[in-house]
Amino acid sequence: MKSGSEVLCFLFGCKWQGCKCTRCGKTRDQEHDYRPVPGRCVSKCAVCGKDLPQPHRESPDHYELSGTDAIARCALCKAEIWRKKLYLCEPDTILTLLRSTSDRTAVTAFFFEYMNVANAAYHERRRYRKDVAKAVMGMLSHTELMTLLHSGKMSHPQLWTLTGIAEDEVLADLCEDSDPAISDKARHETRMREDMRRRLQEETFCPDGNPHEFGEPFTEWEDRGFRDDDDMKAREWALAEYVKCSKCGFKKLLGYKKRG
Repeated sequence: MKSGSEVLCFLFGCKWQGCKCTRCGKTRDQEHDYRPVPGRCVSKCAVCGKDLPQPHRESPDHYELSGTDAIARCALCKAEIWRKKLYLCEPDTILTLLRSTSDRTAVTAFFFEYMNVANAAYHERRRYRKDVAKAVMGMLSHTELMTLLHSGKMSHPQLWTLTGIAEDEVLADLCEDSDPAISDKARHETRMREDMRRRLQEETFCPDGNPHEFGEPFTEWEDRGFRDDDDMKAREWALAEYVKCSKCGFKKLLGYKKRG
């Protein structure tokens, strides 16, 4: 049986004050008096006690490293906002988390995984950054790096990537490694770097050690050999643009001009 106040509200309507009727005590989902709750991402109505979830507060200061995963926690309630592979994060976030962790296993595990990313399918490989890889490799001690190399886990593509980013001092050590899979790749990379330095030296300096003195650009037709896509094996010619040193006669290629 309804009370007198309930009968009055049934006949004449509730007497609302915010979300609660002051006569019968009935509540409604309107005009709540929400107030923040300390330490929680929620607001609570001071009248009826209903909770209203609030957005979490994401901040780089509250990112964490768990193995090779990055975790973002709310700055207020400490709840996990998201979790994803560390290599999917921004470069600054990757390096900050790795530099701040005391878990050396996590640094080594990430470097191993990042070498895989460099040789993965395009949608993952585009996350690879050579500068990040070099920075992470610099965080590894010589012992950690050698342990990883001789663990038997690294594939040939990973080893090629590693030798390609190694500093010259590290590369020299790898050239003397007892494992041919490592030393052969390191020697190949060393020869490539020596050739690059030699070409740069030739393009910059005359044989006497003084800088080139290049004149005005000029063009000439260059025979680039047989066309691979031509059944008649016609030769391909290109209009090359050069500059020539007035002292030693060295010609530096600037590029090729398009026809027409």
